Amino acid sequence: MILTTTPRLLIRQLEETDHDALIPILSDKDVMQYSTLGPISSEQITLWLDERIALYDRLGFSVWAVILKEEDKLIGFCGIKPIDLDGLREIEIMFRFAKAYWNKGYAFEAAQACKQYAFDTLAINSLIAIVDPNNERSLNLIDKLNMTYEKDSVYKNFPIRVYRLNKFNPPK
Repeated sequence: MILTTTPRLLIRQLEETDHDALIPILSDKDVMQYSTLGPISSEQITLWLDERIALYDRLGFSVWAVILKEEDKLIGFCGIKPIDLDGLREIEIMFRFAKAYWNKGYAFEAAQACKQYAFDTLAINSLIAIVDPNNERSLNLIDKLNMTYEKDSVYKNFPIRVYRLNKFNPPK
């Protein structure tokens, strides 16, 4: 199911057939450097994918496949998912892209579209991003999304920074 499009991207639900396209993303040590999971195996990708697909049925949302229209190719994923952080249930925006597609603006384009979909279609009023303090690439993207630093915390034994964007935030 297609959720939204941008000039260069198509954003749709993940499917079981996306498994092989996810291997070079989720098993790459550089892509997964700041993930609490680290690089994962093909078998773990199957479980990861099943969990994401189950969220569509249960919640109506999860992370979504990002397809580069020009190549008709899955280049990453972006979207929102529930997360329990510091005793609260939050909705996190997150993204991962194959290295070959870094520094081309795709992550920002996809995150912007997912943010709008969350606010406008799903009527979600607040999104957070959790980021390793050393992940400059994600910190730059979060700044472009106009997310505001909220606090430092710990998630799954990793130190993180928490950023927030409310639907009705005034622009910076």
